[in-house]
This record gives sequence, C-alpha cells and structure tokens, in this order.
Amino acid sequence: MKLLNTSTSAIIGAIATTLLLATTMPAQAAPTKPNQSEVPRSAKVSLNKATAEQLQTLPGIGPAKAKAIIEYRDKNGGFKSVEQLDDVPGIGARLMAELKDKVSL
Repeated sequence: MKLLNTSTSAIIGAIATTLLLATTMPAQAAPTKPNQSEVPRSAKVSLNKATAEQLQTLPGIGPAKAKAIIEYRDKNGGFKSVEQLDDVPGIGARLMAELKDKVSL
C-alpha cells in the first residue's frame, strides 16, 4: 500500500475532525416564545395590572418593593397617577425619577 503524502494526510485529518465535531456537538435549540411574565425593555409596566414578576423587571424593584407596590395598589383601589408611586414605602425620589418613564397606569 502506498503511503499518502503530507498534504493529503492533512486534508483527510481536517475532514475527519470536522465530521467528528459535527456529529458530537449539540444542536442549537430553536428560539422559544418569550414567557408571558417577561416584559420587553421598551414596554412600560402597568402599575395597575402588573404581577410581582413583571414589576421586578423594573430597575431597583426587587421582591420586597414589588410586594409593597401591589399592597399599595390593593389598599388604595389602584393607582390614579404614576406620581402616586412615590407614596409607596421604599420608593424614594431618586427611584421615582428612574421609574416614571418606564411605568404606566
């Protein structure tokens, strides 16, 4: 049997490596539909309708502040204006300034 020259061996090696990688690498998952609780960054979050999870997509809002917003909403029959968010315990002037353009009624 005749030995292969160096360039032919290199080509066969490259093909074998490519085939090995192609058959052992996991396939990429198809894109999934976003979860209903996920809010696109450009969408405003409704103070009167948002779940705790949706409220937590806002900057500076974690579980405790989301709970406080929902409790305020339930106690007061909903928000009549975005500015009422400032009345929620834990929402100060600085956070209010950051949130006012990211929320709606």
